[in-house]
Amino acid sequence: MTRHATVYSWRAAMGTFFEAFLAGEDAEHLDAVAAAVSEEVSRLERLLSRFDRTSEIARINREAGRRATRVDAEIWDILCTCREYHRRTEGSFDVTAPSARRGGPEGEAFLLDEDRRTIHFARPETFLDLGGFGKGYALDRAGEILQRFRVKSGLLNGGTSSILAVGQRLDGQKWPVAIRDPFGADESRPVASLLLADQGFSCSAALAPGQAASDLIAPLRGEPLTEQAACVVVASTALEAEVLSTACLVMGKQRAREYIGENPQPELFVGWIDIADGRPRLDWLKEAP
Repeated sequence: MTRHATVYSWRAAMGTFFEAFLAGEDAEHLDAVAAAVSEEVSRLERLLSRFDRTSEIARINREAGRRATRVDAEIWDILCTCREYHRRTEGSFDVTAPSARRGGPEGEAFLLDEDRRTIHFARPETFLDLGGFGKGYALDRAGEILQRFRVKSGLLNGGTSSILAVGQRLDGQKWPVAIRDPFGADESRPVASLLLADQGFSCSAALAPGQAASDLIAPLRGEPLTEQAACVVVASTALEAEVLSTACLVMGKQRAREYIGENPQPELFVGWIDIADGRPRLDWLKEAP
């Protein structure tokens, strides 16, 4: 009879926490993989945090407003990915400070020189804040570690809003995920539940409890979001889910519905949470996963 083992790990990082639920046949092996995941999350926090003065992002924020600044290969790939999502979402996804979002060509706040691998801010007050992008990126890198070490069953959680399901549970069932109330009214009663396997999940809310104006900016108005709503995305990667949950929320429900119709992806599912009869309600803009 095959013996099954499960391992759980937790660590604080990126202003939130990361959890790993790993399952397999060898507890010692799972412990080693969980430790590798934890170290990778820590490495990425040191790389991407704008609050750590020794990080690459903090160095870029200090220098790129004054001159073109050369960056390492991993940061370069990240910046190119951010730029591509900015263009694909018509500016709804943006990793720069709100005050700096009217800058260079095509409204881009930072300019990339591919030949020299440099970044230069269009305005001196610009700074990068990778926030949710960093969470999704970290979950996908952690998922690659599981694949590399042949862990076929795991659930990786970044805070309370980002998840990567790797494979299925050992019993052959998909991973169950409850969507908590993003508005904080009643966290004991989930808004809905999902079953995930080899999928990323993210939920982004416009306003935190008690917040009057959002940190998210509507690009066409250049103003913070003021109406409470939340967007749920299930995608093939945690990064895609994280980026699009933010971008679609910024677009608004109607534009988000149009956007996913104009950019169909079989593995992409987008839902909208708003208040109906005093309770949060999930409305899938595309059929439920």
